[in-house]
Amino acid sequence: MTDDREPGWLDTIRIRVEHCRSADPDPSVNGAHRTAAVLVLLSGNDDGPTIVLTERAATLTNYPGTLVFPGGSTETGDDGPVATALRESAEEIGIDPAHVHIIGSLPPLWLSATRFLVTPVVGWCTRPQLTDILNPDEVAVVIQIPLREFAKTSGRVQRNGTTDRGGQRYSFEGTAVGDMTSTVIDALLDQHR
Repeated sequence: MTDDREPGWLDTIRIRVEHCRSADPDPSVNGAHRTAAVLVLLSGNDDGPTIVLTERAATLTNYPGTLVFPGGSTETGDDGPVATALRESAEEIGIDPAHVHIIGSLPPLWLSATRFLVTPVVGWCTRPQLTDILNPDEVAVVIQIPLREFAKTSGRVQRNGTTDRGGQRYSFEGTAVGDMTSTVIDALLDQHR
């Protein structure tokens, strides 16, 4: 498959992203906050999408050892969430922004613990080049996981309490998936609708 041929599942993902964009904004965001964006990078053939996640370095203060999307804080000069997500992903894991086709953005998610308002930017590419971890201070591992793995009951973690947005928490091969990342995965799987 070349970058010009879209996989069959992409239309379903577009519909789910559009459905999420029509949701009401989160009213809990009050006061000062910082903005950030993450790249929800999908790839794969007609068998179904895979999703790119990074395991955060164990030395980080926030969410150490947790599986999350690549991304980070908005910097001066970023022209919106898409630019932030692509820049951060290139810096963290070496994704070439020229090979990413943007599908759209989900509504920003409020992370009360860090006071970040994070915009998930959904994109796809046929074969992401994940050969180098460019920022080992932030990223321990980069993995691609079939999205369908998260639809299985075995991927769900029973837990006490809730996330900022009520997303289901997952794990993959014993590693916890971050709350915001779980919320986005639920949206892509069209869970809880």
